[in-house]
Amino acid sequence: MTRKQRRQDRIRELLARNQVQSQAQILALLATEGVETTQATLSRDLRDLGVAKRGEGYELPESRVDVAAQRRQLAAVRSSIERVDRGGTVAVATTKHGQAPAVASALMLARLHGVIGIIAGLDQVFIATQTSAQSRGIVGVLSH
Repeated sequence: MTRKQRRQDRIRELLARNQVQSQAQILALLATEGVETTQATLSRDLRDLGVAKRGEGYELPESRVDVAAQRRQLAAVRSSIERVDRGGTVAVATTKHGQAPAVASALMLARLHGVIGIIAGLDQVFIATQTSAQSRGIVGVLSH
């Protein structure tokens, strides 16, 4: 994977997790994750990704329709999650007893970027992602 692809993956994840109002805010979020770039490069990346600036901030093309619904879905499941751990490209959410199937269903409906599979047990949800950076993003999304 090229640096550009990794940077653009991080931008997608940040926009999926955060309501961002400015390119300066995106640059700051990238910097906190160790990704240094210029405003000009960020502008090109946003154009390449099809990101648009709407009233609520920057949005990915696939999230334009369901951003509010996705946020509501995630907010609803966070109360059922007791802990989130990760290893490589897998995140594991430990839920309250018997809540894993409902959490897994909500996560599938949320269509989080980079998720390639979700398996639920009784009180654990295994979330497989394409990259370890994406699994870190999932932990961040579910832990807040």
